[in-house]
Amino acid sequence: MEIARKRHIRLNGEEIEYMNLLVNVANAIPKDCFSDGNTVVFIVEGSKIGATIGKEGKNAGKLRKILNKNVEILEYGESPEQFIRNAFKGKKIEGVEIQGDSLEIQLGPEEKSAALQNPARIRRLKKALERNYRIKSFRIK
Repeated sequence: MEIARKRHIRLNGEEIEYMNLLVNVANAIPKDCFSDGNTVVFIVEGSKIGATIGKEGKNAGKLRKILNKNVEILEYGESPEQFIRNAFKGKKIEGVEIQGDSLEIQLGPEEKSAALQNPARIRRLKKALERNYRIKSFRIK
């Protein structure tokens, strides 16, 4: 049985400020935004991701400079599977399995090794999955 994946995101004042800044800098309306340590994560529609990043990363660089934080821009997906496939675009994905509120992605050996060397990104993906799709457990296999 598929769990309803409706988004019920509560934004705090800081997140609303970040979202407004993205609108002003890149003329893009994010689906979600959150801060994770020294990184601000924006989730935007796929059709808007290029414009959000900007030519040669201009908008992302401007955001980074204004916020004095790293910026990660992720492509939204209609499902948790699509979101995770977007996050690993260009990587060899052998499978994505969702059971209840758990998601497991199977990557090729090189991709898995590279992914596991960036635990902060994995933590941010996990947070995005929980906020946007009610996925509580995320594993890379």
